Amino acid sequence: MITTLQLNIIAKASIADALLNMFIVISMFTLYLYYLNNNKKYLYLAFLSIAFGTLTKGPVAIMIPLVVTFIFYLIKLNLKNWFKMVFNPIGVLIFLVVALPWYIVEYIAQGDAFIEGFFLKHNIERFKSAIENHSGTIFYFIPVLLIGFLPFTHFIFKIFLDIKKIIRDCLIYYLLIWVRFGFIFFSLSWDLINFNYYYYYWVLQLLLLLRFLYYWINFILIGVA
Repeated sequence: MITTLQLNIIAKASIADALLNMFIVISMFTLYLYYLNNNKKYLYLAFLSIAFGTLTKGPVAIMIPLVVTFIFYLIKLNLKNWFKMVFNPIGVLIFLVVALPWYIVEYIAQGDAFIEGFFLKHNIERFKSAIENHSGTIFYFIPVLLIGFLPFTHFIFKIFLDIKKIIRDCLIYYLLIWVRFGFIFFSLSWDLINFNYYYYYWVLQLLLLLRFLYYWINFILIGVA
């Protein structure tokens, strides 16, 4: 993992978004663990991580887990349990107790300027337009992905060639939804300063790559045997 070009760049960059992405990763994996064994401690930890992520950077910490898990549960034909998970009263209470006080204090202190600056400008407007001249095309992340994975870029093509086999693994399926959603969503953003978020999807893609290599190596060993 540490030999890939992009991960080396990320590790040496001083980017505040790393904290946000840590909370997103924690929330996403704890939600997956909750899906597997229905243990409420994972669900409550996910709500706590989402709350801290919301304090760190705002609603993106809510949006990513919400959308990705919705797609995952929809594909699994299990939306009833998704709604129970999302609206779990203890989980919602944990989120509100942790995240809401700061937003209330900021609104009291700044009024509508807080709503306009934090929510509208730095979230909605940043997605809709290049407010800091970081514009690009929807194809921006394709060369970024291919170059960033050096020297292991060729394995990306192997994953797509064997996609029907590897998606039988539930974790791989979950990771694919998660990574592809991030790729599509941030590619549609006009302000490509949002690359800070997508760069930390490298860790997820590397996990996906390692999972694929595990299956590939086992296939070779079984074939040899």
